[in-house]
Amino acid sequence: MLIVYHQLHTGNYIAVANGACPNGWLSHGLSCYFYSKTSVDFADAMVFCKHIDAALVEIESDEENKFIQNSLKNFTFKVPPHGYWIGLTDIEIENEWKWIESGNSASYIDWNPGQPDLRQSENCGILWYSTGFTWHDDFCSDNLAFFICEKE
Repeated sequence: MLIVYHQLHTGNYIAVANGACPNGWLSHGLSCYFYSKTSVDFADAMVFCKHIDAALVEIESDEENKFIQNSLKNFTFKVPPHGYWIGLTDIEIENEWKWIESGNSASYIDWNPGQPDLRQSENCGILWYSTGFTWHDDFCSDNLAFFICEKE
């Protein structure tokens, strides 16, 4: 079995076994998910995910959304101040929500009632903690959110 090591920004290493999810990641379907425990803004979340050969999560079905929400509700580590960044943005055209990595329009959505609220400059998607991790739009510069990376 091939083992590769990736260095995280904390200086810790994680082992990646060929054909399996890295240590500390959750597996669901064909994807592996990394849930951060650090608050950053949207841009830094994207950079971190790229650094570990992943991307901010693209939630493409109700099943995947429920898996992620249930995972978040069952975690025992500290709760993020606002929630978790996902790879959704309308930065190019207001209220045209696209996945930042693939560029695909969001065909599946789970906005909290009243969201997106179209407040100017709230261009990034987040799973909001206080509403049970439903989708909200938020300021991309908000650095009070954790993030979720995904890779296949």
